[in-house]
Amino acid sequence: VAQTALRGRSHERMLRVRAFLDEEIAQGHTAALGVAALGRRFGLSASALQRQFRQAFAVSITEYRRNMRLMQARSDLEHGSRISEVADRAGYTSAANFSTAFRRHFGVTPSELQGRG
Repeated sequence: VAQTALRGRSHERMLRVRAFLDEEIAQGHTAALGVAALGRRFGLSASALQRQFRQAFAVSITEYRRNMRLMQARSDLEHGSRISEVADRAGYTSAANFSTAFRRHFGVTPSELQGRG
């Protein structure tokens, strides 16, 4: 199924949603709004929000949040933060789960990344 780009108000709304998610991550909020609550906040049903977000950015809201949290985690690790602290800030309940997700995303473990510095 070919995706069509969003235009006009729908695209502007998705830019606002993405900015909200970016701020949520920058503030370290791991107890993020669920998709239904996020949809209500931006005047959409959960399914419409998910569909439009994917159309606009080619990833789901969940994938976007995970990717952005991992990018923030990488930056934190590169600046010397402890792996357990970074894992917690990224919303992982265990450093092992965080390490697995990090390795899948970046191709190196958090400790390997820190060893490069």
